[in-house]
Amino acid sequence: MLRRTALAGLATALVSPFANVQIVRAADTVTLRVGNVPIDSSSEIFAAQSEGFLAKAGIAVDIQSFTNGNAIAAAVVSGSLDVGGINVLSLAAAHEKGLPLKIAASGSTYTTKNPTTVMLVPNASPLKTARDLNGKVLAVNVLQGIAHVSAESWIDKNGGDSKQVKYLELPFAAMPAALAANRVDAAVVAEPQLTQSRNDTRLFGKSYDGIGDLWMIDAWTVSEAWLTANPEVARRFSDAMQQAAVWANRNHDKTAELVSAATKIDISIVRAMRRATFLEHVNLGVVQPVIDVGAQYGALSARFPAADLFYPGALH
Repeated sequence: MLRRTALAGLATALVSPFANVQIVRAADTVTLRVGNVPIDSSSEIFAAQSEGFLAKAGIAVDIQSFTNGNAIAAAVVSGSLDVGGINVLSLAAAHEKGLPLKIAASGSTYTTKNPTTVMLVPNASPLKTARDLNGKVLAVNVLQGIAHVSAESWIDKNGGDSKQVKYLELPFAAMPAALAANRVDAAVVAEPQLTQSRNDTRLFGKSYDGIGDLWMIDAWTVSEAWLTANPEVARRFSDAMQQAAVWANRNHDKTAELVSAATKIDISIVRAMRRATFLEHVNLGVVQPVIDVGAQYGALSARFPAADLFYPGALH
């Protein structure tokens, strides 16, 4: 349920570089309960809050931290959250199960030009090509998750056989130690562990390229019931998050402080690591490859149109 905030007077005229920012009466301000996992790739919401994009749209946010997207999805469906940050593959799986979730705004992307998740091996590893992974152990954070299916696709595209690789589920934070102790032969590692382990590991492959050169990792999701009750708020939220994406992509120096505060990662590490890229203009072409590869490698039962995941107002 939205909590309306009664404030005196009207909002003053706003001067903004974004043409679609509209004046919202202060009396129309609503508070959204937003769930996210506090990592760099979901930090767009903090930028939207700190830089006033949400406030200009008449939206305040109560940001609640979660450890995984499945818990967020359940909270959005139950109505205990209004909005949740969920990765696209998990959202697609929820859609297959008939859960009434829709993308209201785009989130972070994978781009091969700035990969924040890659496959690493120890510096002394003899592995050189994807074929060398046959019979070896590869760590991924979630079996049948994005890191897993993208790695399978990357291995097959680069001369290996994904069916001959053994996959071990490990938290990202545990992967550097597992590599150092040779408990796994390779691992799909994300930031900040990617930066933290750089002295002991080397790049083996950009495994997320198995899905494509550019695709959407996660999105801001709402329930269909919430959309039906709040179509105008959904539009305003979508516009504000798009504006925040543009700003965040161009102000890593400022967002580093936001990320450090939210994640409790030392700011020197945040400044050194590769930073998330946020999607500035959503389109179905950056979502469909996730669905297709997910279906190809068994995370989904079948392909379906990416448009099925979207609130129409988010496609602009």
